[in-house]
Amino acid sequence: MCSRMDISALSVDEQKKRAFDKVLRIVNKREISSSKMRIKLETAGFCEEAIASSLDEAQRLGYIDDMRYSECLIRTALSMGKGLSMIEYEIKALGIDPYDLEAYQRYLHEGEQAQIDRAIAVLQRQPSRSKNPYASCFRKLISKGFSPSVANSATRQHLDQVDIDYDL
Repeated sequence: MCSRMDISALSVDEQKKRAFDKVLRIVNKREISSSKMRIKLETAGFCEEAIASSLDEAQRLGYIDDMRYSECLIRTALSMGKGLSMIEYEIKALGIDPYDLEAYQRYLHEGEQAQIDRAIAVLQRQPSRSKNPYASCFRKLISKGFSPSVANSATRQHLDQVDIDYDL
């Protein structure tokens, strides 16, 4: 491996080759967005020309695909029982409209009650021991990416199910 100083001493052609090799090593392990890959290459010390070249080549060959990454991000979050509010922000930052994604459309099609049920399942797995159970549960769901309306409904339903008084 070359250090940052070693990389800057290389020719542009050699930097392009090494940057692309780094891209291949990373994408062989997991999906990654073009913006996250750019940050990794910049941090490693590659010049802009090498970064742009390696990203263009990786996208042309299908190794990096922001749409595929976004679909994967949504499916992973949902399978982990999370909401999508933070993920929507990341997807929009990639310049992608979440409504264009099949996984997002399926999520919306499930409806709000499915989202509430997913949020209640989170609360059941991790019961609150707080003096203020409503605030604790609500905060937990917001931090897991659920929208405020889903977090509110799920918190109320969960606390009703476990018969905890949550006077606001």
